[in-house]
Amino acid sequence: MRETGGAVAVGARDRLSMIYFGQSRNGLTLGVQLDVGSRIPIATTAMGRAYIWALPPDDRAALLRELRDHYGSRWPKMRDGIERAGETIARYGFATSAGEWQDDVHAVGVALKLNDGTGPYAFNCGAPAFRFTEDRLMNDIGPRLVAMVRNIETALGGIIAPTKKEEGRRGRGGRTRVVEGIR
Repeated sequence: MRETGGAVAVGARDRLSMIYFGQSRNGLTLGVQLDVGSRIPIATTAMGRAYIWALPPDDRAALLRELRDHYGSRWPKMRDGIERAGETIARYGFATSAGEWQDDVHAVGVALKLNDGTGPYAFNCGAPAFRFTEDRLMNDIGPRLVAMVRNIETALGGIIAPTKKEEGRRGRGGRTRVVEGIR
């Protein structure tokens, strides 16, 4: 991931934010100056959106109610971004945020699920918009981050990929609109 020119971080939830507890960037990373301990919003960031969709449905619904109450009149726009992230995760395995948190920052996010009772956690890879175009997010950065996180899950004894039979039970295409009930 360091070859991409983006900053990579891993974080966990703290109230309505994600907090970085690990971060790596190379000398090419410009504009994204977050570090360990940095706090970013859940609703508008790729890391936060990946985290939301990794939660069990009841926990996700509770968090979405908290976000709705917190954001008030701004909630419909944020809810729409979260819904799009759920569709993108179902299709590609990663969430995106292209200028939705900060105008000039584009990023992808992937959840890390472990079998040890902790988490979920989420990784992101972000950079200035001129470096990570939306096309590059979808066709290069997102797939790379998914592969990296799945390798980490495997190494740490994380979630085992569902069988074809289990995938079939989720419905065709894996699309669910859990946010639908949180208006």
